[in-house]
Amino acid sequence: MALETITDAEKQIIENIGKTFEAKPAEYGADALARLFIIHPGSKAYFSYDENNLEKLKNHGKKVVSALADAAKNLNNLKCNLDKLATKHGKELFVDPQNFPVFSSCIQVTLANSLEDFSPSVQLAVDKFLKAVNGYLSSKYR
Repeated sequence: MALETITDAEKQIIENIGKTFEAKPAEYGADALARLFIIHPGSKAYFSYDENNLEKLKNHGKKVVSALADAAKNLNNLKCNLDKLATKHGKELFVDPQNFPVFSSCIQVTLANSLEDFSPSVQLAVDKFLKAVNGYLSSKYR
């Protein structure tokens, strides 16, 4: 799968989204994960998920969103930046890579609900970024 070209303007948007993530990683992550688990219940199989354990959800959400924030800072070297995560997901955890696009949609909804400006151009930049992340995370399954 060829990755879409990310323009300079989109890179700036993505870097700003990364800064937004850094401000409240646990909150953004927990919201996106909660959406994932409700919309795609099969994804809970990879987590010891308990609806009453918000702290666990926030802890894992913080890890995920912090990794995305770090990737947003390193757009020119995503492959290297995400290599360890790709290996962990593909060779150790065996997370179904079809969960990544579903989770990406949940992240976009979280951002749309949280940001004052989630214009179509912001959504496009985020979508391209998350597709690139998904592509790299799925790369170790082959």
